[in-house]
Amino acid sequence: MELKALKAHPDFLGTDLGDLLEICNGCGAKDSKLPIPDTIWGLWIGPVCNLHDFRYHVGKTKQDKEMADIEMLANNMRAIEACSTWILKPLRRRRALTYYGVVTDLGDSAFWKGKERP
Repeated sequence: MELKALKAHPDFLGTDLGDLLEICNGCGAKDSKLPIPDTIWGLWIGPVCNLHDFRYHVGKTKQDKEMADIEMLANNMRAIEACSTWILKPLRRRRALTYYGVVTDLGDSAFWKGKERP
């Protein structure tokens, strides 16, 4: 999977690598006790999760969080379409929808961490 095939926040590529390493940690919240795999049925989605982490970092509103979550789902689907056999596509799509459900339902604390809610 080529990173250029994924949609990213306009500031992502211009951000200092050291800052990105602080912001992005793959799948799952940085302080989570539960390990969240960076793979979906063998497909590495770490870059998708890092782009999602960055969107959460720069986001300021509920709409920004919703956009980040939708973008993560769309990027996962792009990766699945590009890198899956016919037998793995439905399994991976279902898992991508599960990841989306988790961030939409449980991602508020990660999104709002260190921010003032409006």
